[in-house]
Amino acid sequence: MMMLGMVAMFATVFGTLLHHPHANGANNPPPVGFFVGFGAFWIIFMLGWIGNLVLAIVYSIKAYGGQWSAYPIFGRLARKIVDA
Repeated sequence: MMMLGMVAMFATVFGTLLHHPHANGANNPPPVGFFVGFGAFWIIFMLGWIGNLVLAIVYSIKAYGGQWSAYPIFGRLARKIVDA
């Protein structure tokens, strides 16, 4: 999911740059939205990455202790598919 978000972010950001007059040889700076959008997506991506790392550590500790736990979002759905 995060990978799709990053691909969408890069496509949006660099698509904005390619359609900007700067790409056609004019000496104009990139739009301000480029920097704001890139910064916002970068922060969201980093927060998601940190959350993913924390969940991986927590669930690995639970697994090491022999405790069963379901994944936060798709755990119930996966359990239904396996039990069916």
